[in-house]
Amino acid sequence: MKFEKSLSVMQKTIALIETELFRDVASEELASIAVSAIEVQLEAGEVLGPSVRTWNHLHVVVDGEIEISHGEMIIHRITKGKEFGILPMLGIDDELRFTAIKPSTTIALSEPDFRRALFNSPDLALGIVRTLAMGIHQAVLRIKELEKEKH
Repeated sequence: MKFEKSLSVMQKTIALIETELFRDVASEELASIAVSAIEVQLEAGEVLGPSVRTWNHLHVVVDGEIEISHGEMIIHRITKGKEFGILPMLGIDDELRFTAIKPSTTIALSEPDFRRALFNSPDLALGIVRTLAMGIHQAVLRIKELEKEKH
């Protein structure tokens, strides 16, 4: 894992704009968030878990593919424009692991920087609520599918 500075603030801002989470946040606010975001380079097979410095950061995938797992169960794979890490950042789940399926680049926002961004941007707070609600909705739909398969 490398912490790089090859992405400009503009590139980080564009990466944020392309996510569902940040879509309604003004570009000026996103630029200030992008300044504090760090760039993380992951090699294929590298795992972000509790012992890794940026595990409890909010990450946005800029390039590559990340697999989200809980114990032995693969939960989801995400690619460019998707975010991950909000649950560990909020101290909710310490068993989640994030594995780079191929070389990947993320931009990561620490919990203090994320809190500052939330405080300064009601649109970001609404985006978080929307993203979490969509996740709950998708989980409910998946549970319904599994229940139908059982019968």
